[in-house]
Amino acid sequence: MRSHVSWRVDITLDSGVGFVILAHRNLYRVAELASHLANEGGKVVIHVDANCPAAEFRQLQQLLDGQTDILFSRRLPCAWGTFSLTQAVLVGAKLLLDVWPDLGHVCHLSGDSLPIRPVTQFFAFLGQRAGVDLIETVPAKGDGWILGGLGIERFQLWFPFAWRTRRKLFDSAVDLQRWAKIRRNLPAGLEPHLGSQWWCLSALTVKAILDDPRRAEFDRFFKWCWIPDESYFQTLVRRHAKKIESSSFMLTRFDPSGKPHIFYDDHENQLAACGEYFARKIWHGAENLYARFLGGKPTTVRPRFEDLDAMIARANLVRVEGRSGLIMQGRFPQDQANTAAKTAAEYDVFVGFDQFTKDFHPWMASKISAKLHGRVFMPDQVWFASRHDTEVGCLPAIAKIRDFAPTQYLRNLIWNEKDRRQAFLFDPGDNKAVSEFIADDPNARIFVLRNAWAIRLFLTGSSAESGLLTARRALERENDFFELLGLKTNKADVQVFELGEFLQLPKVGYLDLLSRVVGRGNAEFGELPPEFDLADFPRFARDLATLGVEIDVHLDRRNASLSTTASERLSVKN
Repeated sequence: MRSHVSWRVDITLDSGVGFVILAHRNLYRVAELASHLANEGGKVVIHVDANCPAAEFRQLQQLLDGQTDILFSRRLPCAWGTFSLTQAVLVGAKLLLDVWPDLGHVCHLSGDSLPIRPVTQFFAFLGQRAGVDLIETVPAKGDGWILGGLGIERFQLWFPFAWRTRRKLFDSAVDLQRWAKIRRNLPAGLEPHLGSQWWCLSALTVKAILDDPRRAEFDRFFKWCWIPDESYFQTLVRRHAKKIESSSFMLTRFDPSGKPHIFYDDHENQLAACGEYFARKIWHGAENLYARFLGGKPTTVRPRFEDLDAMIARANLVRVEGRSGLIMQGRFPQDQANTAAKTAAEYDVFVGFDQFTKDFHPWMASKISAKLHGRVFMPDQVWFASRHDTEVGCLPAIAKIRDFAPTQYLRNLIWNEKDRRQAFLFDPGDNKAVSEFIADDPNARIFVLRNAWAIRLFLTGSSAESGLLTARRALERENDFFELLGLKTNKADVQVFELGEFLQLPKVGYLDLLSRVVGRGNAEFGELPPEFDLADFPRFARDLATLGVEIDVHLDRRNASLSTTASERLSVKN
């Protein structure tokens, strides 16, 4: 092998670009990428993870058979976050420069990368940067580059276990070393740096790193570092580079937890408008992206309404705060947001009306376009509009399952048919958690018939004396419910109707209810719902009042004008 000095003298700058590609899955896409780079004039070395099935590797070899500008390096078993990935790059880079020693630059890509501008433009770009290293390299001491996780401890502690496959041992080892105050010594003269693992270095710099007299020492140190592919080259380039440019040739975007965004076909226009030459991660099923950027069949491009960073910012917001009314694994909607709806769509809640009249549910269901469920949250039963055992979205009509997480149950009910308005009957005694939930949900419209519980008690045939305890409990529940609805922090639209209005002028009361539900002027009244025999109810209400439970069964002056107006509308429409 030629000496380090003679190699630097003999090498011809800007005489070609080589690529080291790390791959471990979707190898047919790797074949397309490598073939495209080679056809455009690049030299390619592919490292395939030894954990990848041998049959898939043989298929990749067959796909690339006869490609003289594409080679395969020795396969090593790789694990994320370990030195094995860096070692695979070193093996691939050495093979690349051994076979093509006159290359000007060495570019490190992943198997899910894709050129989003013509590769010839990238070659011209590098041709103007002889000896320049394109790599992100920032000091590790500040930890500002890291979005989450370990900072300077990446270099100070020992990491003998793979985080993804032996996480408990990984965490225990970190905790033990912190407790014992263990700190590794960095190699003399080495200042740790961090940066993206994707880089394009001058061949001179790569050769200098490979031939560094202290390389064995550096490799031993980084072997026990955490995620060394983000620090090995980023640190050692500082020892050998003549000129470093931090401008990236690779488009990468990350979510708030540090995981890379995946690009799909609907990012086609946004990717084409970016200034970078490559992008990752590309979904292997993005047929339009591969067809367009690898020079296959032409595609029809949709108009570009939003740039990439705006799309990603919106995606990050959804990832952090969730979507209104959507329950996902490991993430709940952002209840803390002052203006956020708790559900995915608007819905109506009817409280007490089914106690006043027979068949309120079918009557109201025939008058409105909303899907009207029955008492979804009654103590021992779930009453869906369909009367089936499951609702849309496989939501079961099982009270035990519902009560495990009742507010999430309601969220799912609304989400599953968010394109259609829904409604349901409710009682103040059904579920307190649901009462609090709907009262604080700006998507909820709550229509309440006050004191309707007294009608239910009267219809049982109980006397005021025998039903006194039940009446007091019902009144207490209703008062608690109204206190909850009246909180200033609550956001639901609450509309209260008085029992006296429905007793004395039921047709007026129902028309007023319909007008508020469907909008003034849109209420098609038709027939009244069938009524209970309430002739003796006023006496029952007076007896309760004598016993200390007062119920207002008369129209007060405040409602008189409302009733008169409703009567006029009724006479005109009918």
